[in-house]
Amino acid sequence: MGLITKQSQMKGKQMAHYKVKGKSRLTSRTATTNPEWLKVCSQIGRLVNDWAWRSDLAVYGGEDSAEGQAVAAYYADISEIEINITKAFGEAMPASFVGDMRDRATQHEFPMVAGILFHEAMHARHTNWDIPYLIENLDSQESQAFMLLEESRIEAKGVAERPENRLFLRTSALDMALEDVNEQSLKETGSDTWETAKLAGLAIARVDSGVLEVADITDIYKMVVEVLGKELFDELRKVWIGFQALGVPQIVEAIALSKKWVELLREADPEGEPNSGSAFEESSEGEGEGEGELSEIMQKLVDQLSDSAEDTQVNSSKALGEQETKEKWDEAVGASQSEAKKNNERKQEAREVFHKQHNQEGGSGSASTIRESRQPTGAERASAVQIAKALEKAKYRERSVHTRKTQAPLGKLIARNAVQNKAMESRGLRGELPTWKSKSRKHTDDPTLSLGVMVDISGSMGMAMEAMGQTAWIMSEAGRRIQAETAMIYFGSGIFPTLKRGQRLSEVSIYSAPDGTEQFAEAFGALDGELGLTFGRGVRILVIVSDGNFTPKQTEQAVQLLRECKQTGVAVLWITPKGCHSYGARDIISKSAWGVHLDDLETDQIATLVGKSASEALARVGSLT
Repeated sequence: MGLITKQSQMKGKQMAHYKVKGKSRLTSRTATTNPEWLKVCSQIGRLVNDWAWRSDLAVYGGEDSAEGQAVAAYYADISEIEINITKAFGEAMPASFVGDMRDRATQHEFPMVAGILFHEAMHARHTNWDIPYLIENLDSQESQAFMLLEESRIEAKGVAERPENRLFLRTSALDMALEDVNEQSLKETGSDTWETAKLAGLAIARVDSGVLEVADITDIYKMVVEVLGKELFDELRKVWIGFQALGVPQIVEAIALSKKWVELLREADPEGEPNSGSAFEESSEGEGEGEGELSEIMQKLVDQLSDSAEDTQVNSSKALGEQETKEKWDEAVGASQSEAKKNNERKQEAREVFHKQHNQEGGSGSASTIRESRQPTGAERASAVQIAKALEKAKYRERSVHTRKTQAPLGKLIARNAVQNKAMESRGLRGELPTWKSKSRKHTDDPTLSLGVMVDISGSMGMAMEAMGQTAWIMSEAGRRIQAETAMIYFGSGIFPTLKRGQRLSEVSIYSAPDGTEQFAEAFGALDGELGLTFGRGVRILVIVSDGNFTPKQTEQAVQLLRECKQTGVAVLWITPKGCHSYGARDIISKSAWGVHLDDLETDQIATLVGKSASEALARVGSLT
């Protein structure tokens, strides 16, 4: 819980949220973040900034986080959130087991941590009151009441803004309440009436803020009403409901409600008022200290709060599982619809390019023409046979991935299920949820091979058109020999097909290269629509014959399309013939982090190097699964 209430209960210490005087946390820390957890803290930092609609929040994860008083805290004076990594994730949890907290899957795996972080992010977003004005208008008890009411207010704002995070708050809510209502703090403060009211403001108020379910606090409610009486409880509830609806500009109304809270309790129990300092200023030495035994009533309330916190975690886990499933389905449906739209558009492009009068002589936009057509040489035929054998062998690298979940230690720990099993075992029940997840990979029998070839006919490739024509024929013939689905497209200022799926390229055709630009993205879309490279099944490989020296826009599109190939398991082999400046191709492959590049390729190296590199490209696809 944020130190927004906790600090006010510490002996003689100032509240850390709004440090008016005293040492800054930047100088009072006694530890540093464990280097192993720096990456996790960095990712948490970006997450809380996103949730808080800010960009200046930093995250600290040392052992002295929140000054040892809570699992997390927000310090407004330095725009920093501190989180005790050990308390949050558990002593045995290594940093390598924690994924990126920005990912929903990781948040669902660690819902308690997600709830704590969201709570602190909401403080960073919404707790922006005029502190000097509050100090001027509130006495010490009223300031404590103000910050107590603030806890459920900021969570109400959070639920309204991001309802998808509500279950994270539910998982952590009662545990955070326990940080402020525990045996030690109750011995040092007020009477049963005052402390029961505090417990109600921390626990039951979270039902009205939309965080907890009524069932989560039913037993607590009965005990609270027994202590306070129904009339006083109802009046206090009106106060927190009113406070939850306020915005920071309504500071006058917030002050009035804080005064009303204290007025009700002073009237109900004038002798039981706690001797605590202001929530906004450093207390005098010794102020707020006290001695005494915990009353039987308060002991029962603390025990019940602890039991209810455990029950709520178990109940929340089931709801979180259902929410995660729904989110995945919604995401899958949205992605499927977007993917289907993209695929349909590319199929339409393929119909227009491959199956209509769309060629270099029919208005394709390219000025390229056939310069020479001839029968393939013996060496070219031999190269096609050799590459076909390599492709036939390489295509069996395709593997299917199967996910297994088990209770036996194998693979990655499912933290949420482990916590729920432990909670069930503490109640004498058997925890049977799978706590480990692993993947097994199997080779697919006789996979279909789809082979797409893109050939650049821009002016920068003019000196290499002989090699381009040879490479194009050899790759198409190799694909035909192993019954691959093969298609080929040439691209320059326009695009035109030179091999439709199911056709055979009988001759080696050498084209001219007069074009000034390269329509790479348009050519990729048509080829993808023809073969289903990014949305089909089986083994898929894209061969690009080009120097990659495109316009800035086409370069950016090429990078994105290669990344799409990586995501969808399409192997990419990029060939730059000898005599071409390949800096563009190298740049595209580097930025996309995908593709095997054959640079400065001699024609007599085609059989050996292309076959070997195609195997390497397909092996990279297998390593992704």
